[in-house]
Amino acid sequence: MLRFTPLVHTTLHRGIILFERCVQRMRVRHARIKHTRLDACAMLFVALSLLAGSSRECAAQTLDLGAAIVGPNIDAPNAALELADVLDAEAQVLLNESAKLANEAKSTREASAKLRNIGAYLLRIGATRPWDASGAVVAGMRVAALRNRIDALMDNARSGISRSEGKSLSDEQTRASIALIARVAGNSIDALRAALATPSNSSELTALSDALALVLAPLIELAQLYESSALPNAWPVVSDARDDVAERIDSTPAPDAIAARIAVIQSIVTRTSFARALATIAAQTNSSTRAGDLSLIDAAAKAVEWIEACAAKHSTSVLSADAVTQSLAHFCSASDTFAPSPTPSSTPIIGNERARAQLGSLNACVDAARAMVELRALAGVSEANQRALSSAASTLITTVATDTNGERVRVRAARRIEEACAAAFALEKAANATPPRDLKDAIKLLNRKARFAQDALPSAFVTIANDPATAGDPATASALARVVTLEQDRLRIATLQSFIDAITAIRPSASHGFGLQARRLARMLTDDARRADAQLAFATLERQCEQALPLAYETQLKDRAERARVLTGESTAEILDAAGRARAAWADALARGDFGGEEARRLDAVARMCRALSDLDQVEVAITRDRGDRLALWGAWASRRATLAPASRDLEALALLACRSLVTSAKTNAPATAYATFLRDLVTLEQAIPLVCLTARLERKVAPLLHGATDSVLGMLAPLTTAPRSDAYLVNERRRYLALDRALLELEYARRSGALQRRKELETYVSALASDLYDRAFGARAPIGVVPGFDGTVQDVPAPKNRRNAK
Repeated sequence: MLRFTPLVHTTLHRGIILFERCVQRMRVRHARIKHTRLDACAMLFVALSLLAGSSRECAAQTLDLGAAIVGPNIDAPNAALELADVLDAEAQVLLNESAKLANEAKSTREASAKLRNIGAYLLRIGATRPWDASGAVVAGMRVAALRNRIDALMDNARSGISRSEGKSLSDEQTRASIALIARVAGNSIDALRAALATPSNSSELTALSDALALVLAPLIELAQLYESSALPNAWPVVSDARDDVAERIDSTPAPDAIAARIAVIQSIVTRTSFARALATIAAQTNSSTRAGDLSLIDAAAKAVEWIEACAAKHSTSVLSADAVTQSLAHFCSASDTFAPSPTPSSTPIIGNERARAQLGSLNACVDAARAMVELRALAGVSEANQRALSSAASTLITTVATDTNGERVRVRAARRIEEACAAAFALEKAANATPPRDLKDAIKLLNRKARFAQDALPSAFVTIANDPATAGDPATASALARVVTLEQDRLRIATLQSFIDAITAIRPSASHGFGLQARRLARMLTDDARRADAQLAFATLERQCEQALPLAYETQLKDRAERARVLTGESTAEILDAAGRARAAWADALARGDFGGEEARRLDAVARMCRALSDLDQVEVAITRDRGDRLALWGAWASRRATLAPASRDLEALALLACRSLVTSAKTNAPATAYATFLRDLVTLEQAIPLVCLTARLERKVAPLLHGATDSVLGMLAPLTTAPRSDAYLVNERRRYLALDRALLELEYARRSGALQRRKELETYVSALASDLYDRAFGARAPIGVVPGFDGTVQDVPAPKNRRNAK
């Protein structure tokens, strides 16, 4: 295994990604190139890169392709052992005090000491384990951060004080609290020892969560009694990790909301099987599993309601009588077999797993059938296509698979049908709308192609309904993909009109030229031979407009916010002037048809500078305004915000230096080397800022989804005692985030102990790890390069309106 510096690692990693993209583009554009030759080129590139990197000295981390970045050796003494010593010393003091006390005062001190013993045990057993096996240490960190709050909770609870303002615990609740405190003190940690006995076990993290849930069960019950709340969900589900604005969030509702929804469904369902399934959900105690089960039954109840309504409205003209009868029987049969969800550490019952898969498949198929029925009702659909759509919908909701894998195939097929129907609806709606004023010709051509593509859908739907496995066959899938592709092109062309308006607003003189380029790009999108180049050009243009209109930190600079003045050295006006110059030059380049030239690269550098300022501003504001550690309520993040304060202060000087060099490079009489100096300062800042960027982006993404107060004991216990679902946000990167949490703990210890060499190694490791995590979660920054067809050398020649007048 070869060792690399962070710069070599990052450069090599991004180089491989870029090379793979180039190879993929070559395969798309030049189908005759043999795959073997391209693969050989790829292997040669990687070999040469490894040879170049292996000659450099580095002891900080190791590059292991396909695995997590490995940090420096973990030797004693270290931060985990130091924190364990602190907890042991506190536990001994508490035990000495308890010897002089009696009754509930004695048990409270013993419970506090027991909690510290648990934290010390976790820290010691994981103190010298590898970075990617940091689960025990991070759990110990969380226990250590909790201990003072739990001490206060136990003192208040045994005194009859409730967390709710103006309320007190009843006498019965106070007695229950005292009994729970005694249970905390006397609970065994054997389950914890068993869970950590095999650190290489792939299910170690889940076993650790289950063991902590068992060991801390009395404490969880005490916190629920004191805070009058349920254990929140520490593992939210987010559909798209790369979208900060429009996103679908699947978070666990509050217990009251779940109970209310169960009551509503019970009042409207008429089938005994559904009522039994709802009673099963109502008896569950875990909010996360209740919410998942309820969504399944809720969707099934709505599907049955739609089938009955459709049959009543259309008789047998849309869905056949046999299809209605058989589909309702399938729903009832699956609901009868329904049972509670298994816990993450247990094995599901085969019959229950089959019933759940069947219910999910039936729900998806009914959604697809509903989309086909709505498509059937559109004006202009021929009678033959109406019959085909009815046949496909009836077949789809009637048949069931013989096993769980077959049901998954049916779900995938139904989703593809639903997606194609949604695209067809959007195309039909757009065909009746007013086209963009500057791109009418391209829209008309696209509408003609869309009509032919929509006519081919019903027969493809019939084929898929009869055999869902054919949804993956090229012959059948191409009909569905064609409609989806045309809808994507329509959205791109509509977006081009907004780009024209935006460029006109910032640079009126570039309006005409860019309008010609936009029309040429729209024509290329409708030309199958040039569509690949058009997609690349559009993606480049979209990325540039997104980051520059407006810039990330532009509002704060215009308002001369206090933090903006500090970061720029009172140069907010000069930064805005430099950004304006770069943006105007970029708009002129777009008008010339140059989408990836020097002007685009300069604007990209300014946008990166503003993004760095925005991330620095967010992290520092969160610390100085004492907004709390909301991100620490997330199961994958355990570090306190205060650990980032030293790093953000060190970065202020780098940000100020980069701002000054940007202002200098934008001056009219700037020396030739000024821009190169700015790029060097910007790269230096970016290499030092990955942790701040990652934290800021995660805060924007995850913090709004985490419920409960930041000082809630239940909120801090949830990441310790609950295992994530398989679709939880970034759950596949959990070990890497644990390594980052551990590294930040060790870095703070190195700062305090004055170990300069150790501190440098850990800072290098943290930077490389944070950069890798950022790229995995939000995608690596795409480099600005030459865009085929839009490199400034091709001038637009409008197509003649009358062919007879053309030479």
